[in-house]
Formats: sequence, C-alpha cells, structure tokens
Amino acid sequence: MFWLHIRTSMDNQSDVEAPRLLCVNSYNNLSCSSPRLPAPQRTLALVVLISFSACTVVGNSLIVLSILYFRQLQTRTNAFTLSLALADMLVGLLVMPYSMMRAVYSCWFYGSLFCKVHTWFDFTFTSSSVIHLSCISIDRYIAVSDPLRYPKRLGPSKVALMLVVCWSTTLAYGLPFFSGWTVLGIEQVIARGSCRDACPVVGNMAFAFTNAFFAYLIPLCIMVTSYAKIFRIAREQVNKIRANSAHVPGVEFSSSSTRQQWAAMRREHNATKTLGIIMGVFLIFWLPYCSVAVIDPIIGYQTSATSWDVANWIAYVNSAINPVLFASFNRSFRGAFRLIFTCRVSSSTYRNADLFNLKDSAN
Repeated sequence: MFWLHIRTSMDNQSDVEAPRLLCVNSYNNLSCSSPRLPAPQRTLALVVLISFSACTVVGNSLIVLSILYFRQLQTRTNAFTLSLALADMLVGLLVMPYSMMRAVYSCWFYGSLFCKVHTWFDFTFTSSSVIHLSCISIDRYIAVSDPLRYPKRLGPSKVALMLVVCWSTTLAYGLPFFSGWTVLGIEQVIARGSCRDACPVVGNMAFAFTNAFFAYLIPLCIMVTSYAKIFRIAREQVNKIRANSAHVPGVEFSSSSTRQQWAAMRREHNATKTLGIIMGVFLIFWLPYCSVAVIDPIIGYQTSATSWDVANWIAYVNSAINPVLFASFNRSFRGAFRLIFTCRVSSSTYRNADLFNLKDSAN
C-alpha cells in the first residue's frame, strides 16, 4: 500500500496555505512529480523489486503445487495454507508490479479507474494474509488442544465456511476506497499534496485507526492468544508422554507405541512451529507499515514518501518470505520442494510419499 506524502500544516487556524506539490508533464504528458531517484538508481531499484515480485509468484506457486499434488499435504490446516499462498501469489502478480512502477517513477501510468482497482487489490490481498493466519492459529489450537475431536469440530464444511469468510471479508475490505469515505475531510490536503496522475492512496484518521484495529490489532490478539495456549499444551503433552514412558513398568521410551505417539506429535508440533514462525515474521514485517499508517494522520501527514515506500515494501516482501519459511522449518514441505526440483513428481509413487521422512526413506 502506498500513501500520500504531504508537507502541510493541519492547523485550521493557519492563514498560510501550504504550497502545492511541484508537478511536471512527463511520460506522454502525464502530470507527475519528478522521480526521487536518478536514472542509474531507478534501474537498480527496478531489478531488486522485480526480483521480489518474481520470488513471490514462484515461491507461492510451489506451495500451491505441493499441496495440490502430494496427498500427505492435503490436510485441513493446509487448506488455509493453500489459500494464504494464493493470496500472497496474487500480491506478487497484481499488486507489486504496479506499486513498483509508481514507487520508482513517482507516477501512475495506468489510468484513474485501474488506480482504484489496484488499491482494492492491494488492501484485499494483503489483508487476506492476516485473516488467513488468524484462521490457521485457531485451527492449530483446536488440533493441539482437542486432537480426538478435531476432525469433527473442524470438518471440511467448517473449513470451507471459514475460507469463504476469509475471502468475502477481505474482498469487501477495500471497497471504502470506491465510496470516498477514506478521504472524507482531507480532500484539500490531497489536492495540494498530489499530482493529477499520482494515484495517491491516502486515508483520513478514522480509516487509519479502523484499519489498524481490524486488520492488525484484533488478529494480533487472536494469534498471540492461540499460540500461547498451543505452546503450553504442547509442553504438557511432551511431559506426559515422558512421564508415562518412565513410570509404566516394562514400557520404554523407545517402545513401538511410544515411538508412534512421539512421531505423530513431532509432525503436529513441527507444523505448529512453522506456522507460529510465519505468524511472528508477519507481525514483525507489518509493524512498520501499521505504525506509520496510524502516526501519519496524527502528525499532519508529514511522513516522507521514502519512509512510506520502505514501510510499504517491507510489508510486501513478507509475501515472498513465507515459502522460504516453509522450506526452512517444515520437513514435509521441504521434502515436497525437493521432489519438485528434482523432477520426480512425474512418478505416481511419490504422490503418496512420506514427505516428513523422505530423507530417511530415500537412503
């Protein structure tokens, strides 16, 4: 998301109107401000941002392909993971490329209508990530706290309903930009601080606080609460298995039944750990953007355009990092990626492979 940089006083008692932003006719007679970067640095910035966009699309496509192909990954939790990867992939396809051109050239080349559509895409797909992560944290809490009743408590129909809610709420989330509610009361500020073809995405204070509350604070509380309970329960389960193995006569920790319990728990906790790390990284990467979005209206829209771009792209890059986290911390996804990269997915036997123990089975 890109927000408007305005150097103006918000003091209504001031008799001096802030000067308008200097606009120039360039790029086929479009009215834009001059690019902030010289030509060589613009080229470098384009290379870096194109790389981020490409990695986002390719990495999340790998997650989608892995879940659709390998049966072991076709779980309830990974239904949310698949949907999350799809949202992140759309960020790389439909949001990053246009935001990249606007950030590098300080101009919008695609018309006023697509400006609104792009803003809608931006808020829809980026906010979709946090909604999906909230659903995943709830799913993990139920799976760990009540594993026996988990299949009934969160059956396929409920998972489908949660996914419908995820997408319907996020698709509706960006619609206020079409209604004009987000700029109510700051129309003059926008007129003085932006050029005709800038496509500024600016929100008044009411929208800034509403956005931070519903798109960051509430999901943050849900995720932190869920994972705090999950890790407490996980410790209790590990201690219980160890205690039973130590005190039941004739039963060793390495017995067949205990090994099966331990292996199942390891897989469950590995998935939970990976998703917990993804949640933590998401919150860290989105903190700069949410902080600037809330503070900027309070200080009279004085935040520099460079600060906005940096905070904005830190948030975007989060969509590219999720596949790296899955490959680094989740053994099943790591096994799936290995089979895809070595072109072994053409063999039907690998579709049902034990991805969690793939390395052992391959030796």
